[in-house]
Amino acid sequence: MADVSMESRYPWEGKVCYHVAAKRTDAFTLAIHIPSYIKLSELRAELNGTPLEIKDLIKDGYLCLNRNWGSSDIVTLSFEMPVRKVYANANVRENIGCVALMRGPLVYCFEGVDNGAQLQALYVKRELNAQIHKETEGVLAQMMCLDVAGKRMRYMGEDALYAENPPSFEPVTLHAIPYFAWGNRGLNQMRVWMHEEM
Repeated sequence: MADVSMESRYPWEGKVCYHVAAKRTDAFTLAIHIPSYIKLSELRAELNGTPLEIKDLIKDGYLCLNRNWGSSDIVTLSFEMPVRKVYANANVRENIGCVALMRGPLVYCFEGVDNGAQLQALYVKRELNAQIHKETEGVLAQMMCLDVAGKRMRYMGEDALYAENPPSFEPVTLHAIPYFAWGNRGLNQMRVWMHEEM
């Protein structure tokens, strides 16, 4: 029917190009899956450089393009991939009051090597403030990582197990890496579900 090849920096960047070389002259449909986390209002599609009106082309989670394809057609999809927060159902007791971070299809995590000891004392701010940057060195090179505004709880009881003094909080910048990449920089603590500032 057709040879279809793809070029992309996904999941790091929200742009995908499909090269279509038809092997038949009659029309057929190319269906491209659109993940649910992509907002259709932010999805842009082009066919050979001409923008497409996608509203009527989306069916059951797919962008469906029916046409007489040529030997060198190019479909380009561009979309935003903001950092977003995910919450667990209240039945998951261990995650009550916690939040996980995702960008595109990737789940992110926090490691002690970046954020210090006692990750359980860290909080992500309710109003998400995350900066995306590309790592340039080490095992994380070329990966998109996150710097996230947060707080660290300081216990006022010194070494006592319990105290009547309330804890204090200091602002910190938390560093998150793609979950699949954790555990490659020595033994240290890791968390996906982080406390969220109340």
